[in-house]
Amino acid sequence: MKKIFSLILYFMLCEITLYSQKLVSPNVNTEFCPLVNQSFSVTIPLIKSGSTVTLVAIGTPIIISGVSGLSSNGVNTTFTYVARFSDDNNTQSFRADYTKNDYTPDNFLMDYKKIKSLKFFSIPSTINTNIATINSPICQITTHNISFSNILFGNGFDGFVPGYGTAVTDYEYLLPINWKLDNTTSTGAWITANNNVTITTDLTSGSNTNIQIRALNTNCGITLAKSSIKYIPITRTTPVLSISGQDYICNQGHIAIFTANGVPAGASIVWSVSNGGLAFVGNNNSTAVTVSKASNIVSFVNISAIVTDCVNTYTIGPKEIALGTGRTTSFFSFHNVYCVIPQRAYYDGAVESFTSVTNYHWFAKDMSNPNNQFI
Repeated sequence: MKKIFSLILYFMLCEITLYSQKLVSPNVNTEFCPLVNQSFSVTIPLIKSGSTVTLVAIGTPIIISGVSGLSSNGVNTTFTYVARFSDDNNTQSFRADYTKNDYTPDNFLMDYKKIKSLKFFSIPSTINTNIATINSPICQITTHNISFSNILFGNGFDGFVPGYGTAVTDYEYLLPINWKLDNTTSTGAWITANNNVTITTDLTSGSNTNIQIRALNTNCGITLAKSSIKYIPITRTTPVLSISGQDYICNQGHIAIFTANGVPAGASIVWSVSNGGLAFVGNNNSTAVTVSKASNIVSFVNISAIVTDCVNTYTIGPKEIALGTGRTTSFFSFHNVYCVIPQRAYYDGAVESFTSVTNYHWFAKDMSNPNNQFI
């Protein structure tokens, strides 16, 4: 009796399992290329014999041919249909509406979340480059390596779906005209390459624009949607120019050296000095020049330079230069000596000032005896 009971229990468990199963082929975890016709088979238990199953597309999939081969063996009902998924990397679903054996309405939802499309942004399909910007000084040709990991497909509306599909390996780059991607010169059109390239600038173009990168869905079809664009901003910096050197020249004929800093390689430079009768510039077209004091006049002059690179002209300066006299003594502009009490005198006076002089040394002497020393 125990063996017979065990056998009956086994058949009952099999029958319950058979009645409770819903089978879908291909299953909902399958990865699909968009715009490809696909045959589906669905088995649902306990559908009322002779009732109609209605198939509904939810979202953007397209049903090519509806329910066919509907049959009921009193246990499970199997039907097939043909459909294809749109070029959208979102969840695309089908719902089967039917009546159960107990005459109550029911439905069965099939959510397909792994459509191999790049149309909408997703984390697995994000291009993360090794550099965020390109900074290339104006009038210089520079090279920059751009690399990143190959992306995967991702669900643009369900962030819980991990990346899927084989890695995408084909990309397009949009560069300023006359820049190079590896050995290809840009004409302003997209250039196909992989995820590791060398970018070479030209001398002048591209400032305040971007390098653009997007992935191609060649895994499924060259006409399918491309990925979101990755932008790498471009800056063509202009030179930071300045003049360095002392700010005074003392004696007539004395020379001071002045240097133009930050001048780009290959740029021309022309120096000038205001009021050329007082000072003049030597070796004019060099980044470092001499300025000579031409007279013994006390005054100020300004030194400037005009720098021209491959595209722009810049003015450096003016830098003010003080011209002194070179004298070691200064004459009184006024002086007064007056007594307050016997044998105590006060001096009140001033001497002429000189450009760039910061210290004066004062001396006193008993003028009643010219042989006395200064004190």
